[in-house]
Amino acid sequence: MADNKEIGRIGQRRYGGVIYEEFLHELRGKRGIEAYREMSENDDVVGAILFAIEMLVRQTDWNVEPGGDSQADIDAAEFVESCMNDMQNTWIDTISEILSFLTFGWSYHEIVYKRRMGRTKDGRTRSKYADGLIGWRKLPIRAQETLYQWEYDDEDNLKGMTQMPPPSYNLYTIPIEKALLFRTKSRKDNPEQVYFA
Repeated sequence: MADNKEIGRIGQRRYGGVIYEEFLHELRGKRGIEAYREMSENDDVVGAILFAIEMLVRQTDWNVEPGGDSQADIDAAEFVESCMNDMQNTWIDTISEILSFLTFGWSYHEIVYKRRMGRTKDGRTRSKYADGLIGWRKLPIRAQETLYQWEYDDEDNLKGMTQMPPPSYNLYTIPIEKALLFRTKSRKDNPEQVYFA
């Protein structure tokens, strides 16, 4: 019988949760995040391209198609679409935050759930629906400039992101099971891979 234990490693250059895969030292870590932010906000061409992409995406109609013809598939698609349109922030604003991965190479979002209990005063249960089901309350970005380090296990599996955000500058670790990671590409499973052709 074959041994299913993993033997090798990805070979990702990281130390203490910080990735060192970027060839240019100026584009690594916090310096890189600031450089990308500066390019997106101060370079006319880069800013115009990012703006054009975002405006095109914002005009897109978002819908969910069933995975099959059964009533269960149709109900699941309707439920997911109802969750998209029942969040604290609009779906389009959420997509806008996700698109920051174009600037920084990655975007990390915490999944915050709610029980759909109708028109309650509590934001943790307020919903257009009173069906008691679990939906998305919001999918807030965990801003790139708040990255403190990436968390990995001993087998190179990404376990989460630790951030140090203002105003408190406390450390918070958002596990990957409670998050969405968007990135421009994946080489060596790098969570912050920026792609330039």
